[in-house]
Amino acid sequence: MICVLLMLVLIAQSVSQDSLSTGCKGSIINQYFGSDQHSVGLSGRGAPGPPGKRGPVGHIGQIGLKGDTGRKGQKGDPAISSTILELKRAVDRLENSITSIGHDSEHEIEAGNCEPARCYKRAIIYTTGMENIIRLIDASQHCRQYIKYRCRGSLLFRPADIRAAWVSRNGTLKYNWGGSERNYYCACGETGTCIDNSHKCNCDQNSNDKTTSDEGYLTNKDDLPVTAIQFGDLGDSGEYGWHTLGKLECW
Repeated sequence: MICVLLMLVLIAQSVSQDSLSTGCKGSIINQYFGSDQHSVGLSGRGAPGPPGKRGPVGHIGQIGLKGDTGRKGQKGDPAISSTILELKRAVDRLENSITSIGHDSEHEIEAGNCEPARCYKRAIIYTTGMENIIRLIDASQHCRQYIKYRCRGSLLFRPADIRAAWVSRNGTLKYNWGGSERNYYCACGETGTCIDNSHKCNCDQNSNDKTTSDEGYLTNKDDLPVTAIQFGDLGDSGEYGWHTLGKLECW
């Protein structure tokens, strides 16, 4: 139908017979509208033409206000950082400068089965002679030796029932324990942290149904090193004790 209408329009405008003879396969439309025009669709509406030129750039809006700058945090105190670094270096120097002397009783050993005070005796044999040890102690600013008693129903220093002691380098019986310089005191007695604060050592609670311990460092240079350790209150059923003595350390 579209083809017939186009032919009638061309006839009315005196289009030549040659144009009519080309048929309706696009040549009539090209001759009428020009070959550079877009083809007419079957709906009768032309396809959209090429986009027009870009219009002018619109007016730029006003720039908004800048947000407030947050408050700057406080700078760390360089003195504190320097102190921490110096302390770390001091610890490193200390660890690298400690001289230790070992012996034959460094691992945990079970005390023998006997009841009277100080009936169990363990002599300490060091890896070097006492003269060399004393030279080291005298040349050092600090010395210490770790000592521990793990107990079950076995006393240390309960008043009127003193069962244990350690022996100084001069052969003197000593009744303080690691972590304390006072007689009949352990570390927990100094800090008030014993299981039963009516006693000054955990082992002095003398419980047969609970294993506990007392431990810490002996630090009196004039008494070190420990040359023997002695225990008692180990003869009855349910009474046990285990002792550990660390290396002598000096720096």
